[in-house]
Amino acid sequence: KRKKKRIIIILLLLILVIIGLGIYTAISINNWKKIVQEMSKNETSIVKDTDGNTTVSEPIIIVQKGWQTILANSKINETTPDFNQISTTNEGLFKAQDDLGTSYYFRGAVDNNWVKFGKDSTGTDMYWRIIRINGDGSIRMIYSGTTAPTESTKVVMTGESTSIGKSKFSDGKNSSIYVGYQYVDNKQFGYGKCDGSNASCRIDRSTTIYNSSLKQAIDKWYITTTLYTDESTKNIVSDSIFCNDRSVTEGSWTSSGNMSPVYYSPRTRLETNKSPILTCPNIEDMFTINNITLKNNEIGGNGALTYSVSAITAVEVAMAGGVMKLNNTSFYLYSGITYWTLSPIAYHTSTSNVFNVESTGKLNANISGQYYGIRPVINLSKDVKLSGNGTWNNVYEVVN
Repeated sequence: KRKKKRIIIILLLLILVIIGLGIYTAISINNWKKIVQEMSKNETSIVKDTDGNTTVSEPIIIVQKGWQTILANSKINETTPDFNQISTTNEGLFKAQDDLGTSYYFRGAVDNNWVKFGKDSTGTDMYWRIIRINGDGSIRMIYSGTTAPTESTKVVMTGESTSIGKSKFSDGKNSSIYVGYQYVDNKQFGYGKCDGSNASCRIDRSTTIYNSSLKQAIDKWYITTTLYTDESTKNIVSDSIFCNDRSVTEGSWTSSGNMSPVYYSPRTRLETNKSPILTCPNIEDMFTINNITLKNNEIGGNGALTYSVSAITAVEVAMAGGVMKLNNTSFYLYSGITYWTLSPIAYHTSTSNVFNVESTGKLNANISGQYYGIRPVINLSKDVKLSGNGTWNNVYEVVN
């Protein structure tokens, strides 16, 4: 009988180990929330002998990755919000497909998406707001300055300090190429490897890659921070897609001239149809450091970036609760300043126009040659682990 009991206990132990390993290695973004609702964050499973007092198995520790911690601490909606309306309350997370899988994005007056990560050139801690979990589990976040949040700023932090300074989007305005994060003369989708510390790079006799003013400003700032200078911090910043969507939905593209208006797809999605999507239509507009495997196992990314940093897209602003030409001082992306996005809107009357977030919190269009705020965006690795719960007095921090 005792021998039989021992065999049964050993079998139970093996089953528990298999289950534990399965939970640890095979949990996807889609089913993690369901699991954590039924289990504690660091649950252990212990098997005891028939007397009930001898542990015969080691605890099975479930270690959450950063994206799992965020999901566990957030309300997840199964519906799609009304993008005709601004969001002024904390709506939690919603789901949408991006080029890497299922993304979870924060919307509204969010107060639990704070992250402290990295130091600026003076050695001061930097604070960020999580925009979304990307489809591969990496964590996208926007710069919010070097001031720690307080109870009064837990949703909205305002002021020039929420940006790294001001810049034009581009030095030019009288050509449609100037809506590009990078551009090449007479090309709709110009791009190429060119460090933003340079205004341009000549790659052959006939082709010069130009970095936009915005890219130059962001790259020059980035290399002064520990995001670049500290190897362990640098390794946590993940290569991901920044979409500078230059696909045309109205009119015919040409590089210059006082022609009929050309409207880009972000304008059609956000102003005309109010139907934002997170997928990027063209590989040429997927700004990355390297090629990236997409959710359909195709290869994406244009490989043009030197550093994995850029700006927020107008689509991400809309999903967070911003609406074209409607003021919103209540959602977490409101900062009281006007700052650039990465998204083109139009070329007409010989001027290139790009989306920005106005000082009143509305999405709007402005000429690429004007000076506005810069709020860099980076992505944390999908494997990073986080402590805290994202609130003002317990911000997320990266842990080993």
